[in-house]
This record gives sequence, C-alpha cells and structure tokens, in this order.
Amino acid sequence: MRKKTVLSLLPIAVLTLDQITKVLVRNSIPPNVTRRVLGDFFSISNVRNRGGAFGTQLGSSYFYIAVSIAAIALIFLYHIKSKRSSTLVDVSLMLILGGALGNLSDRIALGYVTDFLDFGIGELRWPAFNVADSSITIGVILLLLSNFIEKDEKDRTEGCT
Repeated sequence: MRKKTVLSLLPIAVLTLDQITKVLVRNSIPPNVTRRVLGDFFSISNVRNRGGAFGTQLGSSYFYIAVSIAAIALIFLYHIKSKRSSTLVDVSLMLILGGALGNLSDRIALGYVTDFLDFGIGELRWPAFNVADSSITIGVILLLLSNFIEKDEKDRTEGCT
C-alpha cells in the first residue's frame, strides 16, 4: 500500500514541475525567443509546439490529445489489472503518466505544448523539449530496461533447471 502511495506522488510531482517551468518560461521569454545559458550548447527558448514529440506533425491537435488520453487510460488500466509488477515498471509508467498529463494539460488549455530546453552546437540542435518530454523519455527507457532485466532473470532461472 505504501509503495502505491509513493508511486502515485511521482506523476503529480512531474506534472507540477512541468507546469511550473512552462509558466516561468512563458512569463519571462517571448514566443520564439532564445536565451543562451551555456554559450551555444544550452539555451532556454519559448517554443510553441503544436505537433508531437520533437516537432513531428502526425495530425491535428485533436490527434495528440486523443493519443495522450489513450496512453493515460492504458497506464491506468495496466496499473489496475496488474497483479504484480516490478518497481522499475511501476516507476517507468508513473514517469510516462506524469509527462503525458503535463503535455495534455498544455494542449487542452493552450492549444500547444511549451517546449524550452534547447541543446546543440551551432546549427546542429536537438529539437526543444520540456520536463514532461524528459519524463516520458526516461520512463520509456526504464520500461525497455525492465524488459531486458526480466528477460535476463528469466533466462538465468531457466538455465538453472
């Protein structure tokens, strides 16, 4: 029970941090303006992203809202139906959930997602992203890692018989 309580705080923390940082950026940097922080390597920009991850354009804003809601519903469904899952899987899903909620709230309230973390060298730049995107990415990496760990443990267990 305590584990689920602690885990339920993770998406709330991600959502809160995501929204606070986005409000700070929107209130201090005009749209499409960049402020250098570490030379040319790291800047904070105010980018209005009406597309998907890394600026992809796979559909309208409604498409991304629907995908976000579907992802959130699947995470809740998995969490409810799962009889036992590892802590790593739970943490990864809660990070994905927090990120999905952060970007979804932007899309519903503003019609776009505020991206602001800007890394690169010269013209070679990674697309701007935000705390929610980072949380989703880390969550997906941890989820993939958990699959490798579980497979490795299963292979070792089967090898012992």
